[in-house]
Amino acid sequence: MKLTKKHTWFFCLLAVLFILSSCTEDNPLIPPAVEDHSPMWPMIGYNARHTGNPNSIRVNMLPVNEGKIYWVDTLDTNPSTFNNASENAIDALGNIYHFSNRSSDPKLIKIRPDGSIIWSKDSVYIHSGGGFALSNNEMLIYFQDVNGFKCIDSSGNTIWAIEQISSYVSMPVIGRDGTIYVILNNNLTAVTPDGNIKWQVNSGGIMFGRPALDRGENLYVINESGTNYGVLKFNKFGAILWRYENLLQNYNYFSVVIDGFNNIYLNSNKGLVSLDKNGNLRWIKNYGINTVPAITKNNIIITDSTKYIIALDTGGSQLWKSVMITDMFIEHSIVLDDNDNSYFFFWASDQDKAASLSITGNLRWACGLPTYWYGNPGPTLSPLGYIFGTRKRPFLIYCIK
Repeated sequence: MKLTKKHTWFFCLLAVLFILSSCTEDNPLIPPAVEDHSPMWPMIGYNARHTGNPNSIRVNMLPVNEGKIYWVDTLDTNPSTFNNASENAIDALGNIYHFSNRSSDPKLIKIRPDGSIIWSKDSVYIHSGGGFALSNNEMLIYFQDVNGFKCIDSSGNTIWAIEQISSYVSMPVIGRDGTIYVILNNNLTAVTPDGNIKWQVNSGGIMFGRPALDRGENLYVINESGTNYGVLKFNKFGAILWRYENLLQNYNYFSVVIDGFNNIYLNSNKGLVSLDKNGNLRWIKNYGINTVPAITKNNIIITDSTKYIIALDTGGSQLWKSVMITDMFIEHSIVLDDNDNSYFFFWASDQDKAASLSITGNLRWACGLPTYWYGNPGPTLSPLGYIFGTRKRPFLIYCIK
């Protein structure tokens, strides 16, 4: 018998009702959204370019494959004429923002990937704790010097400045709505994109280090109170959520990193410390104390153990340990490319070097540096497959390809 159009629609309706009635919470018609467990703040400066901004332009971070010096530019022949260097930043095109901390003639410099200078602007002293943050479209650059907090455009023109004398300088970070967070005069400060202060808060003691953000826009900073060091967590309105103390004095507290489950990690004189999102101690491992760790896409923690690089799962169990990298120690911070290859600088008795390991801990290459010197800054990766670095007193700058 031939079905009429009316009968056809009726049977279709019954079929849909049957499907809907058979759906349960365990078997929904529309599957639930997959939770994002990628790391929230994977490394110092958020990414290997050190944009300080989870919403800056996303570009592929190509591996650095050769492990050879690409170019060296000597800015002066006398390192003693320079103050300690701040962190560098690289934009999505591979252009480098660098602060030339020459005592008598400090400059903000923008450098092409080949080492040639795009522009150089007069500036004032910036502390070694400082660095840059880039806006979402990377057309605005934020930084702090000892006179206050400033915004320039990508051509080096000053857009605005907040004049607040500060002996300590921090690296700014940027939230989803464009709010910039920085430490000014020991106050954690929220600044609007057009240069107005939204709020400031002082927790007591001294706040320093590079702030970090989680996906809830909560902020994590390092705090010193007398001889006790700890981690402070603030919400985006400046309210203190918790304070973890009991860390020993250590001026190597550069930044925390945060995995995809909101666990926090930092190196300290007590070793590698992990806290949960509520500030409770998860574990402490007796590893090296000199570097900021990095977290891979799969939440593997890559850190140092004085002369080695090691990998841990989020529970603190060791996954692998590299061959001995150096006879002295690994320095400052570890950064990762998009393949989760790790990059770092280290001190050695024969020559200071950079090195790269694969995600499985195998040595990819090691490269002698033209100069380094114990301390900051750490390596910054270019999306073009280079590493930019400077000496602690940056009388020269260099790139490794």
